[in-house]
This record gives sequence, C-alpha cells and structure tokens, in this order.
Amino acid sequence: MVPLEFSVNRGYFKRQGLDVQLITVRQSDVIIAATVGGELNFMDIIPTAILASIRGLPIKTIGVVLKSAPYVLVAQPALRLAADLKGKRIGVSSVAGMSAYLVREILARNGVNPDRDVTFLAVGGTSSRSAALFGGTIDAALVVAPEDYVLERKGSGVCFSLRISPPIHSPVLLRQ
Repeated sequence: MVPLEFSVNRGYFKRQGLDVQLITVRQSDVIIAATVGGELNFMDIIPTAILASIRGLPIKTIGVVLKSAPYVLVAQPALRLAADLKGKRIGVSSVAGMSAYLVREILARNGVNPDRDVTFLAVGGTSSRSAALFGGTIDAALVVAPEDYVLERKGSGVCFSLRISPPIHSPVLLRQ
C-alpha cells in the first residue's frame, strides 16, 4: 500500500486527473465481488488477483512489485508436517478466498486431501487467524509474513512454517 498511499498523498493521481480514494477490505472474495460489481475500480492484492483469474474473471495487469506471495502456513507446535494436519481445523479468511485456495494447494501437493482430511474455518483476516491460532481455536492458519515471526515471539510455539511461492501474475485492474 505504501506506493499507492504515497501517490495519493503527494498528489500524483490528481495531477493525472484521477480522484483516488484508498479503502481497506480484508477478504479476497469480498474484494473480487465489489470490483466485479463496480463498487471498486482497482485492487492491488496479488493473491486476490490470482484468485480472480483462476475464477475466469477478466483481469488486466498494470504493475508488479513482488516475486512471490507473502504467505506462511503455520501450525500448533505438535504439527510439524503437512500429514500432521489430517483431522485438524485450519483457519482461512473465507472458505472461498485466496487463503483457502493456497492452503488447498499446499495440502494437495503434500499428499493431504483438502476436501476430506481437514476442516476449514472462516476466521477472517491475518490478525484474526493469528489470534485464533494463538488461542487454540484452530490448529493451523495461513498468515501473511511477517506475522509468523510475531506468533513465534508471543511464545505460541508455532514451528510448522511453509513459505510458498506460487506463480504470480501481478496486481490487476478488473473492470475494463
């Protein structure tokens, strides 16, 4: 968000004849629906853009600043392998959102059937998932780095960490 906030605050968009208002929406499925419905004109969240693309929505790339998605799958201390997640509760932003999609991919690539072997719980954004993990409500969660370090510093003993780098297209403009 820093480049966008900087551009708004320094008047770059105004000089280009654009009246830009930045808002924060914390769930990818809500962002996609709002953009497709015309309530938003632009999103800058790469994983959400990928999810929109996977769902077949028309997207247009206008810039890229990251090489990989900044997500980390973390779990309670006793869970050290993907197979250990069988029968466990995994917190995601929403069951149809990007965090659920990425967890499904991680599990499938590691021999765990995401439709049969785990239970997904819609917990909300990274801070909500972190709180639920720290409090023991869920067994694992996909969090945005560097939240995994914050969880470890709080003494939660989170030790299962898997950094992922899916192919990333870039931030997008959905409505053309």
